Amino acid sequence: DDLGWNDVSMHGSQQISTPNIDGLAASGIRLNNYYVNPVCSPTRASLMSGRSVIHHGIYTPYGEGNLASGLNLSYTLLPQHLKASHGYATYMVGKWHLS
Repeated sequence: DDLGWNDVSMHGSQQISTPNIDGLAASGIRLNNYYVNPVCSPTRASLMSGRSVIHHGIYTPYGEGNLASGLNLSYTLLPQHLKASHGYATYMVGKWHLS
């Protein structure tokens, strides 16, 4: 959720080789006009819920007062969609910062 536009080799980065990301971009959909936030929690909430910040309501980093209720429990999150619609097995590891 903190990857910058110019951090991948398809956009000219010579510091990091990203052949797998480049391959996904070449064969998939590229979002060239997409907006993210400068901190992790709002961006992570958007990635997981498919909603923009104005719709999921998480505006600031985890622990700064806006996460008392977390993401709306009625939202179908990306892992739930992948499991139900595509048969994926999913597992959560690492920081969540959404509740």
